[in-house]
Amino acid sequence: MTITYSFETSTMTNLNGKKQKETKSIVDGDLGVSVYFLRKTDNDFKKVKAVEKDGKFSVVTKIGEDENTQEMDEKEFLKFAKGDEDLEFAVSYMKKRLRGGLKRVVKAKKTTKKASKRASKRGSKRGSKVVRRVRKV
Repeated sequence: MTITYSFETSTMTNLNGKKQKETKSIVDGDLGVSVYFLRKTDNDFKKVKAVEKDGKFSVVTKIGEDENTQEMDEKEFLKFAKGDEDLEFAVSYMKKRLRGGLKRVVKAKKTTKKASKRASKRGSKRGSKVVRRVRKV
């Protein structure tokens, strides 16, 4: 199992004696995408969990005591997430994923310490020559 993207944030607030916990998570890998959202207050509860398997999303939504399970494809899930303001983080990720923007592999260029020292010395000498020329004029 390879994970290509992982995002998780959790906040807990206490305003005027009312506690609120909010958790958002996205995990994308070779097995598919998993999206999780939870908002829990003293008297309110909302949980959305979507798991992709074989191009189909299994979405479980629980608001209060009511639980709803749906099967949908990727475009239907995107439409569903756009309709829910709490899933905006999932919409922005899925748009990038559909464009293929996250699939690029970035290769880092390796440099030796010796080469970087040479470059920094050259830069400082060139800068000092320019200053001397300006002073002569």
